[in-house]
Formats: sequence, C-alpha cells, structure tokens
Amino acid sequence: MNNTTPLTKGERTANRVLDAAETLFARKGYEGTSLREIAKIVGIKEPGLYRYFTNKEELYRKVLERGLRPLADRLDQLISEQPSPHQMTELPLAMIDLLAEHPDVAILLQQALASGRNLGPGETDLVSEWLEELFERGKRLMRLSGFDELDDTELVLRVVNFFNLCAGFFSAQHVIDKLSNKSSSQEMVIERQKQLLTRIIQIWLIV
Repeated sequence: MNNTTPLTKGERTANRVLDAAETLFARKGYEGTSLREIAKIVGIKEPGLYRYFTNKEELYRKVLERGLRPLADRLDQLISEQPSPHQMTELPLAMIDLLAEHPDVAILLQQALASGRNLGPGETDLVSEWLEELFERGKRLMRLSGFDELDDTELVLRVVNFFNLCAGFFSAQHVIDKLSNKSSSQEMVIERQKQLLTRIIQIWLIV
C-alpha cells in the first residue's frame, strides 16, 4: 500500500517551477535566466511565481537544495557508518542515481568548477558553498575509509576527480547521445556508466 501523501496543486506547481528553473539555469546561467522565462515555461504569469518563491536568488537556492541535499545526506550517512574502502566503490553508483534525478544541477556545478570566476551576485556564494560542503564531506569520507595517509593535495585531487567522473557524465550527455548507439535507452547508458565508474574507482582508489 502506498502511503505517500498526494501533492497539493500548489506543491505540484512549485515543483514545475523548480524543474523549469533548473533547466534554464543550466542552459543560460543565473544572470541569463529571467523569472518571466521560467513562468512562461510553467504556463503561469510572472507574478504567480512570487506565491512560491520570493525572488530569483531564493529560487536558485531551492534548485540547488533539491538536487544536492540528497548527495550531502548520503555522504553523511556513509561517514556515520564508519566507512570502508569497499563502501567507496559503491558510492559512485549512489551518486549517479541521485544526480540522475536532477541532472541539470550536476551541470550547474560543472560550470562553476570550469569557470574559475565569479558567476553572478546571486549565484557565486550559493554554488561555492555547495561545492565546498560536498568536497569537505568527500575528504572526510576518504580519510575515514582508510586513506588518511594521503597528503592534502592527493586527497583533493582524488575527491575532485571522483566528483568529475560522476557529474561530468551529465555535462557530456549531449555528446554521449550523439556518438553512442541511439537505440540504447537512457537507463541502459546510466547503468553502463555506473559499471565503468566502479571499475575506475577500484583501480585508482582502492588498488
């Protein structure tokens, strides 16, 4: 029996706003996205957005929170379980599945890493805070998993590369779609990416 409480009409609309905002922020950036464009995609007037979000910065914050909080929670869970190297090989599988729920958020973070500059008054601190939060959790997880002999530079390199292996898959999705067999389903491609990631992590993280 499914005990999930049905969403109200307002909650469904708010989720549609978040979906539209996530897509546009990833495609056009924070500054290049307007609330009017988001409202048009959702099918409401711009003033209607303010029933759910006070301004564009709050909307951006909610987009990031929705997409990244599950990742942070998963890392916290692993940290609390006294992680082992074996658990680290399972982490990319969980991360890919979580990022697949909101792939455009992964693209936002990749853009932030690639830019090396301030992204915009409402965007910079929010993205930087999330990147730092996730990377700090990743560093702590690796140390607890038995890699405490690594110096800070090696540790950071492994965490950043791990993140890029997971998030970069979604940033390069259009290239994958273009170059790979069109008959392959999205679920099949994601599964094969997880298999490849597991082998890579076993090589450079465990061995």
